[in-house]
Amino acid sequence: MRMPARGSVTRRDVAVASFAALAGVAVAVSRSVVGTQGAPLWAELVAQLAGAAMLLWPRLTGPAVVGTALLSWVSPNPATILTAFDAGERLPPRRGAVWATAGALLILPAAPLAFGRSDVAMAAVLVLLVLGPWLAGRSRRAERVAAAALRERSAQAAEHLAAQVRTTERERLAREMHDVVAHRISYVVLQSNLLETKVGDPQVREDVERIRDTAREALEEMRAMLHLLGRDGTPVAIEQPSFRDVAVLVEEARAVGQPVEVDADVVPGEPPGLSERTAVRIVREALTNAVRHAPGAETSVSIAEEDGTLRVAVVNGPSAIPEVEMPTGGHGLQGIRERVALVRGTTTIGPTPDGGFRVEALLPRRDA
Repeated sequence: MRMPARGSVTRRDVAVASFAALAGVAVAVSRSVVGTQGAPLWAELVAQLAGAAMLLWPRLTGPAVVGTALLSWVSPNPATILTAFDAGERLPPRRGAVWATAGALLILPAAPLAFGRSDVAMAAVLVLLVLGPWLAGRSRRAERVAAAALRERSAQAAEHLAAQVRTTERERLAREMHDVVAHRISYVVLQSNLLETKVGDPQVREDVERIRDTAREALEEMRAMLHLLGRDGTPVAIEQPSFRDVAVLVEEARAVGQPVEVDADVVPGEPPGLSERTAVRIVREALTNAVRHAPGAETSVSIAEEDGTLRVAVVNGPSAIPEVEMPTGGHGLQGIRERVALVRGTTTIGPTPDGGFRVEALLPRRDA
């Protein structure tokens, strides 16, 4: 990853250049005082100020390493250390290495010219004054690149998690649509079928058949809409069912010829809690399955609270009436299992020995 280009002078550049100028002036004056200068004081001061000024042009970081190394022939230039560090921090590794190597080689003549001595130790010190800061700058650059990559990965992970949450929520809304809309339309179809058997007028029978076909088409269209919702979910108002709705669900099932017995010794919450809402939706889905797949079968609904656990059971016997053909999306029972799992409950769903079907759930009682 490349570091962002820096084309303008920042406060940091001004501060660093000012420090380099002060340090350089101190070096030049000190050399003059002790009599070790290799050039007149004015020449050394000019060299020091020129080297500090090179720190004010971030775009010339590489050439600044070479320039301050050359100025060190006149006066040992502290700006060389700072430009070498900038080259390591700001430039890509290969470009920085080229400029640092060039600076290290060009600073070698400063030993006899500025210091009046030339030996291996002095040469090694001068080279390290360039390569050492460059390596430190490169390490700082590597840390910044790694931190940026980590932030990017964290952002991607957060975005991925948010997408998963949105997908889960859209799927939940799709199931809610299935539970609410399919339940109502299914009863329209069943009531139409029941009405058709009670009338003899051909025109009325034709109208009833048209109503039933329209309801079936609506079910099919609703199934298709679930896929669209899965791709682009829009917040919708989700109903908050309570135990008071159980009586309504039972009456709807009885109205289409389903004999239903109910035993619900529970008190509705204000507002209904999570377990209560889940229990009512289980009853709705289970009754819908019963009237759809076992029309006319004896059916029982029981809801009871035992030791902080809510027990919901809907059981139907075998049906002697032919099943009414209606479209199904296969979401119902799976939706019950997933909904119960969300509240950390357990389910028992499957056929009974007498040929009927049982949907039972144990839900931890929750207030929200």
